[in-house]
Amino acid sequence: MSLEEELKLIENAQSNIQSFAALYDIYFPKIYSYCLNRLCNKENAEDVTSQVFLKSIEIVKSFDTKRSIRLGPWLYAIAHNLIIDTIRKNSHIVIDEKAFPMSSPKIFNSDTSSLGLLIHQVLCAQEHMTIGVLK
Repeated sequence: MSLEEELKLIENAQSNIQSFAALYDIYFPKIYSYCLNRLCNKENAEDVTSQVFLKSIEIVKSFDTKRSIRLGPWLYAIAHNLIIDTIRKNSHIVIDEKAFPMSSPKIFNSDTSSLGLLIHQVLCAQEHMTIGVLK
């Protein structure tokens, strides 16, 4: 979609909220996929995605098409913040450093991004796994 088309859709949605459906249809698959990829849980991804679009209705009403070019970055920022809130609220995971020693070159190669990748893979594989002891 061109920038002009998107700005026209935003302007239409500002005057008639039912016109927001066109923006929803464009951005829903992208935002849902983003949430699902980060949360690894269909229900949480659906909840966060719905919250994103509820908040975006308010944003569209006051969206300044002269200052902001596209709605997408706003939606991703909202999704990002809600994902963090969801992870904090539903966090059942504690990493026990003894189970995953940082000094082990075979596991992490002293690269913290490798640790993040490993944690993400573990979370996606075992959604409700607890590593270590919750206190």
